[in-house]
Amino acid sequence: MAHASSKRMLPSPDVALALSHSAKIAKIEPGLAQSPPAYPPNDFSSHVKKRLAVSSRTGQACDRCKVRKIRCDPRPEGCSPCTQNRTPCKTTDRITGRATTRGQVEALESENSHLRSQVAELQAQLKEMGVAPRATPGYNGASQSSAAWPPPATAASEWGDAPNRRASTNASTSPAAGYTPASSTLENSRPLPRYKHHEFGDNYLGVSSADSLLSNISGTSLSVFGHDIDITDFVDDKDYDNSYMSYTYVMRVALSHTQPDPVPLPPYQTLKEYCIWWFRSMRPYIMLLDKPTMMQLIWRIENEPGFKPSPSETVCVHMVIASLNYQISVRNHQAEMMEESHRHYGYALSFFKHLWLSHTWRDVEALTLIVHHLRNFPKPGAAWIMACTTFQLAMELGYHRSSKAWANNGHMDPIEVETRKRTFWTLHGLTTHMSGKLGRPMPIHMDDIDVEFPEPSDDCLPGEEVGLDDFHKCSFQVGIQVAKFTVPLSQLYRSLYSINANPSAYEETLQRLEAGAKQWKEDLPPQLRDPATASQEDYIFAVYLDYWYHEYHLQMYHPAMCRSDDPNINGASLEKCLIACQKLLRCTTEMRKLRSLDNIWINIVTYIAAIFTTLFGHHQKRDTLSSADMDTLRSDMDEWIELISESGQLLDHRTLVRQYQRKHCKKNSKPISSSSRAAYAARATCGIYPIHERQPSTFVFKCRQHGGSCYHGGFPSTPGLY
Repeated sequence: MAHASSKRMLPSPDVALALSHSAKIAKIEPGLAQSPPAYPPNDFSSHVKKRLAVSSRTGQACDRCKVRKIRCDPRPEGCSPCTQNRTPCKTTDRITGRATTRGQVEALESENSHLRSQVAELQAQLKEMGVAPRATPGYNGASQSSAAWPPPATAASEWGDAPNRRASTNASTSPAAGYTPASSTLENSRPLPRYKHHEFGDNYLGVSSADSLLSNISGTSLSVFGHDIDITDFVDDKDYDNSYMSYTYVMRVALSHTQPDPVPLPPYQTLKEYCIWWFRSMRPYIMLLDKPTMMQLIWRIENEPGFKPSPSETVCVHMVIASLNYQISVRNHQAEMMEESHRHYGYALSFFKHLWLSHTWRDVEALTLIVHHLRNFPKPGAAWIMACTTFQLAMELGYHRSSKAWANNGHMDPIEVETRKRTFWTLHGLTTHMSGKLGRPMPIHMDDIDVEFPEPSDDCLPGEEVGLDDFHKCSFQVGIQVAKFTVPLSQLYRSLYSINANPSAYEETLQRLEAGAKQWKEDLPPQLRDPATASQEDYIFAVYLDYWYHEYHLQMYHPAMCRSDDPNINGASLEKCLIACQKLLRCTTEMRKLRSLDNIWINIVTYIAAIFTTLFGHHQKRDTLSSADMDTLRSDMDEWIELISESGQLLDHRTLVRQYQRKHCKKNSKPISSSSRAAYAARATCGIYPIHERQPSTFVFKCRQHGGSCYHGGFPSTPGLY
């Protein structure tokens, strides 16, 4: 029995041979050549592939679908849930533990094939030249160091191109000592939003956070708790691309591929009224155009026989009309005025080539007016390209340099000197804010600027200075303070939002940025420092300055940008960010009451960032929230929703245009003359209630007028610099 039992436990000869063969294979060291097996192995892969072909299930769900427990599909470019949420579709290998993006292996194979064929072609060229290609060492995959290659998460498959072609991130291969190529620092960042090739100039290219719960402002998009919102997704691309507001239209008109029809100017009295309201509502913030010079220009256009304005003068006049009509139309849903605004803007844009070739300070001022108008449109591409182009022209003409640096500074016109200052700082503010929001480099380093800030000056027309103190005789006092604010704002984007920001210097950077903003706040004139103490004339200006100050703190202390490992610092930063969000809500509520909201994409994305940050902050503190805290949160969210709803209505330009087209397609419609609409709108805009066509034009809100810097109770004062 014992013999029989021991005999049953002995393995069969085939099993013994298999065990012996497997044991020998296990002893072979990596990298050594193995002899071919004695018999061909079974093709197990084809069997598995056949089973997968007849199955409707995904072989392995991606990480996001697995965590969220939702259905995943086997789309090669990424599963449907990840594609809809604009997140990379990654799957963690169960054996290696490495996460790879779906389609990455295929992209690597394609690139490898391309590179191999390219090497073969280069070797053939060497042979044709009589040079024998040098023999390359044999490839040994087991001995390759994975550290020499970027991690899979850094592959550029999200761009729709081949993967990242940087073969090494060794610092010694950097072109300069201060340059830091993409390396393991990207492991602390979430992927950029999917690059949209058809959206010219709209893509975000800046720093991003690895925190998947909350993202910083990424151009026109944000993310909270895994859900992405892009405000440009609500724009009909087909209608937009064919509209006056598109990037394509700007390029076609500027490059003379399309020539808009000339647009006649309204009568002198109407045009004068336009200019007066423009100087009272927009000019205080942007500082463009000298008031006495502009009023003299429109008088000459009407009353001087044979006078022909220059291209820059023509652009300035038409852009004043376009800007004012635009602001009135979006607030009062007047489709005719929107269409008229587009016609004046398009005609002014057709002079782009003349302005670019003329190269005078008046031409740069006219181009800056166009940039200021383009910022109103729902997508940033057109404003971005025009701002960059104009800023480069300004630097070519030395706008960033002080007039004292020129040898012939004594011969420069004082108006030219001050206009150069005002134009540069206005253009710097526009370009800096757009660059920061879109994740682009700052237009210029502050160390390369020595031009002074604009000086306050009396720009009152005859009779306007009566009863005004020295401060209110200058209509652009708030614009000077905004110009000074662009200095700490530029430092914020250049340091905290830099792609290669140093995490070890995070606390020091916060202290420096906080000190800069605090100094700016303390240096504000008493009339503009605090909305609570501001007069009626200065109130809206003080509110906007306060709004920008709190927006600065929202971006500085944003949880997604926190790089500290200290929980106390993180908690304090989150608390400061929540306070900034609360104060932003108070500021926007005041603007909404006064019908002075500046609803452009830059501000709307800030509103959404404040909403998401508030929700995220309360989620982090959910264990300590009281019932009173929840009531406050509900109240704040209700106010934010009302604000967003109103902003959406003000941005619904397509509805206005369609209403205009339908109305004027009817045979029985009676068109309203341009001059009548313009005169009515310019008078009625100061009404404290919304303007409607049925509203009698005699209803005008009576308010005190203080020259160019007055504040009208219901007038839509639009800053326009940011």
